[in-house]
Amino acid sequence: MRLDLNVLWIDDQKDSIRSSIDRLRREMKNRGFQLRETLVTSVAAAKKELADDVFTDNIDLVLVDYDLGRGAHGDMALREIRTSLPYREIVFYSAKAAGELRELAYKQKVEGVFCTSRTDLIGTATGVIDTLIKKVLDVDHSRGIVMGATSDIDHLVHDALLHLHDGYSVADRERMREGIIKVVDRKMEELGKKAVLAKKGALADIFGYYDLVTANDKLRLLKAELKSQSFEGIGDATKKIGQYTASVVPKRNVLGHVRMVVVDGVRMLRDRKGKELTGAEIQALRKELLDHRENFHGIATSIGVVFN
Repeated sequence: MRLDLNVLWIDDQKDSIRSSIDRLRREMKNRGFQLRETLVTSVAAAKKELADDVFTDNIDLVLVDYDLGRGAHGDMALREIRTSLPYREIVFYSAKAAGELRELAYKQKVEGVFCTSRTDLIGTATGVIDTLIKKVLDVDHSRGIVMGATSDIDHLVHDALLHLHDGYSVADRERMREGIIKVVDRKMEELGKKAVLAKKGALADIFGYYDLVTANDKLRLLKAELKSQSFEGIGDATKKIGQYTASVVPKRNVLGHVRMVVVDGVRMLRDRKGKELTGAEIQALRKELLDHRENFHGIATSIGVVFN
């Protein structure tokens, strides 16, 4: 599982389910995940999507309406879905009673289908997702999701800086380069002093020295460059970079150095001082990351970074 929760949604009334999509999106954001829905209106369109192995690998849940207008009904889609996704969760919904839907699924010889009314769809889908999260998202996996998301942001910052540099004049390229050289020179001086101390200190002190140009250095540089240039649509993005640096980065750094321990049969994460990181704290961090990831994507798009 990732920060993104991917749903294949089969319903021929796209406009009528917009409110349902918004409700499910809010429910997922409260849990620290971004809903990514792929909407299709027919069984044929669903078959086309399911033929893509990369697409099916990323699908977490499938929602299927029974009444798809003209053409095959949703119960026919169940077989296609189960063939392509033998172990994925499916929610089958309609204005019909749940019992009727179960009979339709049974006739198609499709198992593992949650049947619900259209009015109870979001409650059922949320319950299924919560169960899925509990199954696959232990504390150690939660750490991996956060570290992966922050690593993606690090790459966005890196790409944005290189894009800015490549678009600058020769003079501005040199200015930017000289700024980084100053950072490196300062750190070399600091490392030289620390190296003298480390020779007299503990092994842990030596292990504490990291790269010359860190992710934090790049964040500060990006913020400074954006402030010095005029980019349409940036808005408060630079302020949010400061918020990310002050709030998320320290938590990410702690999370990067915790270890998983088992106490009385319960798996938990503890930092070097023995403090436990709770599931609620990690969920709150995921929610923060969703907003910041959107901000960094917006920055990259505004300055013209092309995503592959």
